[in-house]
Amino acid sequence: MDGQVPDFDILANSMRASANGMQQAATELPNLPVINVAAQLNRLVGEIGDLRMGHEGFTDTNNFARIMNSKITSDTTPLEPLLGRDGKEIPNFLETSADIHDMDSAAVNNLLNSLGLPLGGRIEVRKNRIRRHIGLTVL
Repeated sequence: MDGQVPDFDILANSMRASANGMQQAATELPNLPVINVAAQLNRLVGEIGDLRMGHEGFTDTNNFARIMNSKITSDTTPLEPLLGRDGKEIPNFLETSADIHDMDSAAVNNLLNSLGLPLGGRIEVRKNRIRRHIGLTVL
């Protein structure tokens, strides 16, 4: 998705308008075969609303974690974990910023992948990408 978040309100409003138009057409043109497109579109509007609520919660959780992590001044202070790009907890998320120092290339790539970040660059570049993404500013 290239870092862009879709505007769920616009999408839901467009689908709602389409559903209403189909419903109106079905009542005005009774000879058309029965296709329950309006009901299907209304169901999709509900699902988009659910998706939007889930995405907002996911974003808020990660933003809160980044704020908390930005205040860390010791590499032994516990990190606030972020959720993965799927909105779920990342198994074995870093406990402290010191854990980043000990990560090998495979572990770095696994975490980058879980966070939805690019995998390119030398290992130190990738570790710094993780540090920035999780909100670390000093370490």
